[in-house]
Amino acid sequence: TLAFVLNTNDLNAYDYDTKLNTKLNGVNYLDVFIDGFIQGEQYFESEFKPATNILYGPNAEQIITNLHNNYFHTWHTNMVQGWVWVKHNCPFIITNNVVKEFGYFSGIVSKVEELINQHTTIFAKFDKCEHVKALQTIDEPEFEHQPILKNNFDSAKPIIKPEFVNQVYDILKDFFTAEQQPELKKILESGENVTHHLIFMDNGNRLADAFKQLIKADLITGCMQNELEQWIASNFKYRHNSMLKEFKKRYLNDIISSNKDKCAKPLLNVRKERGTDKIIITKTY
Repeated sequence: TLAFVLNTNDLNAYDYDTKLNTKLNGVNYLDVFIDGFIQGEQYFESEFKPATNILYGPNAEQIITNLHNNYFHTWHTNMVQGWVWVKHNCPFIITNNVVKEFGYFSGIVSKVEELINQHTTIFAKFDKCEHVKALQTIDEPEFEHQPILKNNFDSAKPIIKPEFVNQVYDILKDFFTAEQQPELKKILESGENVTHHLIFMDNGNRLADAFKQLIKADLITGCMQNELEQWIASNFKYRHNSMLKEFKKRYLNDIISSNKDKCAKPLLNVRKERGTDKIIITKTY
């Protein structure tokens, strides 16, 4: 998709600044992509590429493990897991920063695959996780290159207490398209799973924080915190810059099941009224 954009000079587009339909010359962004690509190549060359004698030396397994983890598993930002993410995503919004980011990670991935093609024997099991199992902690799942969160929760149904559903829905609905708002209302009431993901039109940590506050205040029943995390991942995706993102288990766990600092830009605030202990939900954005 991005290759098509970068080679087409007359694309139908929507300008989010002017709120008008327009034409986009994608070719204008090609140099931005190439600049990012070159920077990604240079970064890999300086920080990760091993010399041939080292690659075939006694520390070869450790080097390959490090590359494997960075390629598939390491969170390089709060939103990007593994360099390889760039091969499985395409931008939904075109800006210089977005195109450059895609170029940057494409440059890194290109260098990794160049290294693999030069040393096929030593990298024969690079895409397998067998050689990194010893590094996993006991409570970590087996690494997978596909999302590990699926719609398989028949018993756990996160249900918001009926008297609070409308308040929560009124706060969340503006972050979903009009077409998806009825489905949002339905799953907030029932805790059922949808047949396709609902798209939250903002950073994922804001939605996760909203559910965290609700379950911490006992306004969500029918599930434990880890089950809520799974339910969110099964029913929602979110947009980060121009990209459509899936909720990952570790990302949700760090927000919902930890005592880390509160979200910098929360959607809502749940508190008890002083003197009465009445639960108050307020909109904060």
